[in-house]
Amino acid sequence: VSVFGVLAIVGVYFFWFSSPLKSAQVSGENDEYTKLLISSDTTDGNQGFSDSSVYRHPINRYGDTHHETDQEKFGATSIQFDGTGDYLTCADSADFDLGTGDFTIRFWVNFPNVSATRYLFSQGSDVNNRWGCYWTYNSTEVHFFAINSSTTYLSESDSWTPTTNVW
Repeated sequence: VSVFGVLAIVGVYFFWFSSPLKSAQVSGENDEYTKLLISSDTTDGNQGFSDSSVYRHPINRYGDTHHETDQEKFGATSIQFDGTGDYLTCADSADFDLGTGDFTIRFWVNFPNVSATRYLFSQGSDVNNRWGCYWTYNSTEVHFFAINSSTTYLSESDSWTPTTNVW
C-alpha cells in the first residue's frame, strides 16, 4: 500500500474507515472500523511514523518525509512531504480492500502551491490492479479511481481548487 504517492504538501492527517463514518469517528475515536490511522503529534523533524489503529500496520518512510511544526491540523505537528521522492508505505492488507460495503477515507491536506498534480494515496499490487486518489492542476479536479486487470471500473472526479496554505 502506498499511503501517499509523491507529494508536495505541507501536511497530512489520515484516517481510513471500513464502515460509514459514525458520529464517534467524527470526534476522532479509534475503533475496530478504523483500518489505518497515521497522525502527527510529535516533535519537529521526527522521522518516525506509526499506525495508531488497532491493526498497527507498520509504516515505512521514504525521502525526507518528516513531522513539522510549521503547520499543524491536530496536535503539535503535521506530516511534511516536499515533492521530491517523499512518501509513506505499508504492506498490502485485506484491511485496505474496497469490497462492496460502505467505507470512508478521511484526510486533510495543506498545499503550499497548486502548480502540479498531487497524488494523495493509492493501494494495489501493481499499476494494473490498484485504486487511489489524486488532484490535477490542469483540470482542477480531484479524482478517485479503481483499476482491475488493466480495466478501469471506477473513475469519479469533482471540481476542486485547493486554497494554498489552508487545511
